[in-house]
Amino acid sequence: MPTQDIPSKGHKAAELAGGDRRIFFDMSSMRQYIRTHDRYSGIQRVVAMLLHETAGLVDRDRVYLCHVSHVDGTIRCLSLDQIDRAILLDPVALRGVFFSSFLNPAHLRQIRTAGLHGARAVIAAFRSTPVRAMPGRLADWLKAPRPQDAPARRAAPRARPVPFDSVARAGDILALFDCSWFPIQTRAFTRAKAQGLQVYTMVHDLIPLRMGEVTSDDEPRVFFDWLTASRDYTDSYLTVSQATARDLAAFLHDGGVQIPILPLPLVQATLPLPGADRQARADPKARAIEISRKSSRVRGALVVPYVLCVGTIEARKNIWRLLLAWKALIDRGHTDLPRLILAGRRGWGCEPAFDLLQATGNLYGHVSVIDSPGDEDLEFLYRHCLFAAMPSMMEGWGLPLGEALSYGKTAVVAQSSSLPEVGGDMVEYCDPLSVDSIASAVLALATNPARRAELEARIQAARLRNWGDVAQDLIQILGVSARGLG
Repeated sequence: MPTQDIPSKGHKAAELAGGDRRIFFDMSSMRQYIRTHDRYSGIQRVVAMLLHETAGLVDRDRVYLCHVSHVDGTIRCLSLDQIDRAILLDPVALRGVFFSSFLNPAHLRQIRTAGLHGARAVIAAFRSTPVRAMPGRLADWLKAPRPQDAPARRAAPRARPVPFDSVARAGDILALFDCSWFPIQTRAFTRAKAQGLQVYTMVHDLIPLRMGEVTSDDEPRVFFDWLTASRDYTDSYLTVSQATARDLAAFLHDGGVQIPILPLPLVQATLPLPGADRQARADPKARAIEISRKSSRVRGALVVPYVLCVGTIEARKNIWRLLLAWKALIDRGHTDLPRLILAGRRGWGCEPAFDLLQATGNLYGHVSVIDSPGDEDLEFLYRHCLFAAMPSMMEGWGLPLGEALSYGKTAVVAQSSSLPEVGGDMVEYCDPLSVDSIASAVLALATNPARRAELEARIQAARLRNWGDVAQDLIQILGVSARGLG
């Protein structure tokens, strides 16, 4: 089937340069995400990092955060001049920018523990709060466990957004990098396009269309409706990989539409932790202090060599086949196989994997699950693992693979979708649909130190892509001037 040509980042949109053009980054979905989550994951991390790095290159009075109001469908925006750029990296602090303090989930969980008096406090707070400011998922918040190992963080003071129409003008840029898929948002973006803004829409993946069976509820229909409608307001699409660009080109071709597609590959970068947390732990005292601060579930990972699999435990991540590969190797007599650590929260379609773990006693003790680890724990796990595993059936990019590489670790990786773009010649590939292929790749790394050393040497010699690289490419695509260049 013929596909649409995928233009390079030198597309003519970048020639519409204007030193004073503003960039309005939509974060409608991310704003709702941080109401109930204390840590970024996946797309939210991509949005946060792109905002943070782009704001470091462009004058901050030309960068705005915006969201579509679910009350009246208008766009509200906030200049980055009003907040500390570093807040973008911390969802708890960013929550305080958009929401009043009593809506903070941590506060609500504290109220929950107070029993009847806490319930009365919630009722009193709601009686004094406008309906439109009330949380949409209070029950979920009250049921959610509070992370015991999360560092204490202070929310930023709340900022006041202004109407988009009072700030934006023709020729400005509306960057839709979030998952804002709903009709009320589509209508708002269509109005912005009619006002003369240049609209760039990022497509992270086409998983709901390509593999709808591994998504939940009516996500395939919602995604299809959004992607179809986005053609009416989008000037250029951005994708996070060449693989996603090819999938999108096929979708547009089938619809008889020609819209430029500009690949913007993501990163092979370390987690965005404070500088002190990224320093090498060569000093024995520093290492002792670090380990003493870790919970038993994380500290215990170091008892025996382990392989790390990071990401939501869901059907698309292919965890069931990965577990079957481990079991097959153990059953064949490879009892000295490294442990497998699954680091992530439970997601849709995870039941077969957990049923297998329950039926086999966590594969005879060879598998451990660390639920929803924070970035500090993930960084610790990456640094100490033997290698990583990412046998996903489909990815838009594959951030955990890039993170593993950034810590000098090779991986067992599916030869599918975007993952070869991330892993290059630095990893061991497998067929994600074959348990035997996954098992062979695991065995090749687990029992052959020379092979691991060879791949790790390639990682050390490689020029890995970082968020600064992505931001530089982004402002070139958008055709805006970097700070101080006019």
